[in-house]
Amino acid sequence: MVCDNAVELLRELQRDTWLPEYNSELIRLTVEEINELFNELLQLLEIPNDEEHSAEELCQILGQHTCIERNKRCLLAYIKYR
Repeated sequence: MVCDNAVELLRELQRDTWLPEYNSELIRLTVEEINELFNELLQLLEIPNDEEHSAEELCQILGQHTCIERNKRCLLAYIKYR
């Protein structure tokens, strides 16, 4: 599911009493997810000059942008805590 890897990074920090080992695998997966969402977002934004986005497309654009922002915030929180 979207944003699960980023949230798992923060849960990992919360579970442990000591600072856990740097989880480069989850960070890599989260960055890949951000890149995939961004590429999908770019494809959605490409429309012919005379057409407008439908309401469904606008909701999808907003949802994907929100997921990208959430993943970024989780990564920044993980790095700052470390």
